[in-house]
Amino acid sequence: MSWDYLHPWVLSLEVALVATAANGLFAIPLSYALARRRFPLRFAVDSLVILPLVLPPTVVGFGLLYLLGRSGLYGWACSWLLGGSGSHTLLFTVPAAMIASAVVSFPLLVLPIRSAFAAIPSEYHDEARLSGLGPVQRFIHIAIPLARGGILTGLLLGFARALGEFGATIMLVGTSAPTRTLPIQIWYDAGETGDISHAWPAVIALVLTSLVVVLVAGRLRWLETER
Repeated sequence: MSWDYLHPWVLSLEVALVATAANGLFAIPLSYALARRRFPLRFAVDSLVILPLVLPPTVVGFGLLYLLGRSGLYGWACSWLLGGSGSHTLLFTVPAAMIASAVVSFPLLVLPIRSAFAAIPSEYHDEARLSGLGPVQRFIHIAIPLARGGILTGLLLGFARALGEFGATIMLVGTSAPTRTLPIQIWYDAGETGDISHAWPAVIALVLTSLVVVLVAGRLRWLETER
């Protein structure tokens, strides 16, 4: 693989890894709360979490384009904190690609992790509560170990989705070489330049990487069902 494709491949892995790690910090406790707790507006939070899964990626990208641009929330916050005339933006940067991938892939982490937490018998939590364990201790020592298969599956599926994210990402970073992930490289070669044959190495790299991730996720699910 030439450097023309090595850089987008490495960048895609970097973006997907950071997006998945950041998502995991929020998705695991949020999934536990959605599965095991009752709180006001729970239904609204649940619907909001799933929303990026049903919205077209371009709509998600449009919302992020506004939030991260000069006239959006990020630009306003930076201008207020750092001073200036609103010239601060995250657009056309690698962090913008990470944010887009994280937002689009977030539901795919929550769904299997929430299901894994919901499948834990209530007796385990009741016994832990009677043993004197607090909510945080029950979450760490009881829920996470018992739901580890669903957690790993969610992380892998989220990683695969972040790896292949295109629609929202291209709206935020464009097609410039420094921020060109594998999906954008494919579109750039096959769509913008019209050289379909030149896009094959990027297509093969993305398919093989995604296939490995999906196979590992499937293997984990099978192992959990065999326990």
